[in-house]
This record gives sequence, structure tokens and C-alpha cells, in this order.
Amino acid sequence: MRGTSFATPLVASRVALKWGAGMGPKLDAEAIDLGARGPDGTYGRGLLCTICRPAR
Repeated sequence: MRGTSFATPLVASRVALKWGAGMGPKLDAEAIDLGARGPDGTYGRGLLCTICRPAR
């Protein structure tokens, strides 16, 4: 249960809920930064699903 195939529907549902409520820009603030500080090529903007944890 990891990778983009698993993450895509989770992120899409969060975006739909937030965007529908007019809160799209707040998604970045909700993301947990992973890897190098700020957006990066490996983790993008971070972990959006707070109940999800990266496999380590």
C-alpha cells in the first residue's frame, strides 16, 4: 500500500474536499514535508494524507 497508484485517489479526495470548500491554497500548509525541506523531486510537496505514513 504505497506508491503513486495508491496515493493518487487519496490525494484526489483531499483536493476535492478542500477545493470544494474554497480552501485549495491551504493544502500546502496541510502537507507534511518529507525529504529535503520544501518541494523536491522525490516527495513533491510532501505527505497529504495524515493517516498515511511512508514505508521506511
